[in-house]
Amino acid sequence: MMSLTCPIDRICRFRALAVALLIPAVPVIQAAAPIPSRATIEKHEDPSVTLHGHYAVVRLPITRGVPLWNPTAIKVAQDGTVFVLGFNGEVVRLSDSDGDGLEDTATLFADVKKDGLRLPTSMALRGREVFVGTASEIRVYEDADGDGVAERSRTFFGAFPSTMHPFDLVFGMTFDPAGRLYFALPTDSMNPEPAPDPKGLRGSLLRVEADGTGLERIATGLRNPYGVAMNEAGELYFSDNKGGGNLAEEINKVVPGAFYGHNPDKFPNHPPEMPPAVRIHFGYGLVGIAFNPSTNDFGGTGGDLFVGSWGPDFRWKRGAISRVRFHRQPDGSVKGEEYRFAHEVPKICDLAFGAQGDLYVAQFGLETIGHLPYHKPVGGVYRIIHAPWHSPPPGNAPHPYIEADVAHGRQLFESLGCAACHSLGGKREMLGPDLEGIGDMFNEEEVLKAILMPSDGIKSGHEAVEVELLDGETVLGRVLRSDAQSLVMLQAGNMERTIDRSQVRTNRMLMTSLMPSGLVDACSPSDLDDLLAYLKVRRAGRWERWQWQVESGFRDWRFYTSRPKKALIGAGVIAVVLGLILGVWKWVKRRMA
Repeated sequence: MMSLTCPIDRICRFRALAVALLIPAVPVIQAAAPIPSRATIEKHEDPSVTLHGHYAVVRLPITRGVPLWNPTAIKVAQDGTVFVLGFNGEVVRLSDSDGDGLEDTATLFADVKKDGLRLPTSMALRGREVFVGTASEIRVYEDADGDGVAERSRTFFGAFPSTMHPFDLVFGMTFDPAGRLYFALPTDSMNPEPAPDPKGLRGSLLRVEADGTGLERIATGLRNPYGVAMNEAGELYFSDNKGGGNLAEEINKVVPGAFYGHNPDKFPNHPPEMPPAVRIHFGYGLVGIAFNPSTNDFGGTGGDLFVGSWGPDFRWKRGAISRVRFHRQPDGSVKGEEYRFAHEVPKICDLAFGAQGDLYVAQFGLETIGHLPYHKPVGGVYRIIHAPWHSPPPGNAPHPYIEADVAHGRQLFESLGCAACHSLGGKREMLGPDLEGIGDMFNEEEVLKAILMPSDGIKSGHEAVEVELLDGETVLGRVLRSDAQSLVMLQAGNMERTIDRSQVRTNRMLMTSLMPSGLVDACSPSDLDDLLAYLKVRRAGRWERWQWQVESGFRDWRFYTSRPKKALIGAGVIAVVLGLILGVWKWVKRRMA
């Protein structure tokens, strides 16, 4: 383990230096642009997002300047200027052109594509400098004359392994008060052809000095740590995703030298696994995180950590925000308590508190196959505002769990072969994802659709990979881990196979799931209810049922045959609607005759 020259718990002494360098350890809440009126807020509210509390959510009306394109990061400068980083490479700053208190203009600050860089996913601010983390380097863009546009740029740090794989990214860039930059490199265990990594940098939290020198490895065993944030006490936290040894979506407190559980083979002689500070239950696929300053009440949440969730892959309207309040324990450790804050916030990536105390949310939008930028500008920015006049809508309670024969459902889980590829809260790596808590992430119609049409939504890290060897043999499975010498594949039956990299001719990721279709073709609707009850799946809401039945029924007849009563009702509703449309058309035609 790399040694530390200055432990994290000693950085508080540098706060005076932070002021001189204009490097805030946490967002600074101060007066800035005009506060939007209630009428302005209500005009731009997004009713599709559900908030738990007295808040209003506005989708910023960015109608001037450059269009936002897959926002991946959002930061707020000390003067209140909001910067947004797009997955297409553009860094823009937002401004309010009409003085109504809402940002409506995006002005280009810099474009990393001009420097030959790709896949920017992280950003940090220092004075007039904007630091951007890309697939191959961290680059700094400087606005020397203060006109709001970067005139020059330079490589700040680039000594880390990278390839063209879509998961070779840079996450969570955060400055401490001394000006040192922390950032995380996600795991390379899912990359069938990883770059050489003799120092074990991928899957680690790293730190470099203020001038970009002196790389140090702070912690290891990280999987997909998109968000990193520092609180007012100088303590670092990071988010990480379920899978690859992580039993849940989790928030971890950074302890120098600690190991957090993922890919243990890559980090020999690692210490015992560090448990998470809190496991997140109200979100899936954790992304950016942000501490609310203690001076910002924001509905009684001062000092709390806000946690963004991407939501299940390919569910484009899904996403959530949780709120975590930490409590100091007698032994000095912290324990987090999670609260719902928002759900149905579609595909968000990052969070930041603004100068007015509002929460800004970067919404990514759609992506292309392979987790690449969409072919046209999509995404946007939400601004969540404390609105005392706003009451949360009724009906926010989760839908009830399905009640059926759980014992029979367990038998089906075994007899249908589900248990051969999926665990329920198990630590062992299996071919399919762990299904613990699946019912809190997906409702009954979504789970049923995943069973009937498994290739329609494949969890990241569980993609099928086909490897062709020099002797002509083809190996099919998913990548469990890999390095410069070998590739470890997990195949049917959860059998691990180690392949010498010198024997590999080609490898390619398939767009089809390793899970076969037709597993439940012989099951009755009652059997399916029993199976879902065993998995602790919740009933879908009425609208969700109609939506999924119509969409899935047109694409796969098995969906309707598995739910015959609902199919008949759904067909009846469609017939009534078509009848009404026909009746209105005839009435209009008679009136015009």
